[in-house]
Amino acid sequence: TGSHSRTKVKIWDAQSGGLIKELDIDGSRVEFSPDGKWLGTTAGGLHVWLTGSWQMVRDIGGGGGFKFSPDSRMLAVETTYGALRLVDPATGVEYAQFEDPNQDRARFLRFSPDGTLLNATNDDSQSTHIWDPRKIRRQLAT
Repeated sequence: TGSHSRTKVKIWDAQSGGLIKELDIDGSRVEFSPDGKWLGTTAGGLHVWLTGSWQMVRDIGGGGGFKFSPDSRMLAVETTYGALRLVDPATGVEYAQFEDPNQDRARFLRFSPDGTLLNATNDDSQSTHIWDPRKIRRQLAT
């Protein structure tokens, strides 16, 4: 769990309700990767934690919305400057960067179930944008 106030991020056992770990960061948005290997937190920028050991392994930066791809091999991160980065959560390597045509800051990010499309919505202009990373990758290759 995360919060908006000055409380720590807490990891709970879903079956027993017992506290597993308290991370030493205040208030945060939190999300597990679909494969359960990673935990993303947004206190002070996006950080990726390795589950089990609960060690922070990556400081991705940004601070807006973020979302793991369905296969957990890619992480979409809003940079707070109207751009999105696609990064590898395991290495931090950046695959691509997309700029919002209106320079809006993405609030909510979602991948399609097969991971081929990325949808970004925002609170700035209430627009939505859909990117196809495969198509962009093909264009970059040519």
